[in-house]
Amino acid sequence: MRLPSPTASQALGTATKTYTTKKHDTSVKLSGIVSLAAPPNYSWTITQHSNANDKQVGYQGVLNDMRQFVQNGGTVAQKATITINDGIGGSSGSITLTFTDNNFTVTDINGQAIKYTYPSPLPTFTATNLPSIFTKSPKAVTDSEKAQLIYLFSEAARSEVIETAMENAITNSGIVNLNTYAPFVHTYGHTCSHVGVNSAHPTRTLKCTDYCAYAATLQKGVPDRNDINNICNCKLP
Repeated sequence: MRLPSPTASQALGTATKTYTTKKHDTSVKLSGIVSLAAPPNYSWTITQHSNANDKQVGYQGVLNDMRQFVQNGGTVAQKATITINDGIGGSSGSITLTFTDNNFTVTDINGQAIKYTYPSPLPTFTATNLPSIFTKSPKAVTDSEKAQLIYLFSEAARSEVIETAMENAITNSGIVNLNTYAPFVHTYGHTCSHVGVNSAHPTRTLKCTDYCAYAATLQKGVPDRNDINNICNCKLP
């Protein structure tokens, strides 16, 4: 989808771009702040006035900014931060994720260093009360929250399949069983190699056609082949 055109201003060495929806200018705003002195910060605010379109625009804006940051990454890793501001009802506070420009790797959540691992089984992401469902900074998140946040941002930034599932949940106040999409996470590197995408600084997201091409190289009966075939309708023999 096409995002509204950003407005940019420059002062004291800082460039600011802001995305706002036309109907609900006060309900959702997305700002990517790029400073010469500080790492970029991509901010998404959700309030009780945010409708489905507002949430979709805000979410897509963050993912697009993440992708641009990672695509432009160099040999020396740089970091950026995502801030989700909770403005629903009497709620307040924010959730922050810091990630590198090397493959969207999250290093910190709410200012707390994390291990980039997932619990087993994975939790179910519930978008009904987003973002109030998450622990606010500076408190540490649970393993379940960590998995949901990384899937919501880093994994979705890598994979169009995961992005579509998470976006549908956000716009429809739905749920996503993350276990269903785990095959797309642990085959990401192999799929990138197979279709010629640089996993460290990808210029595009992976699509079902990419995963199907990789799944076709796996032997019949391999779980990843079956799961990818079923979700992406690869029509593998």
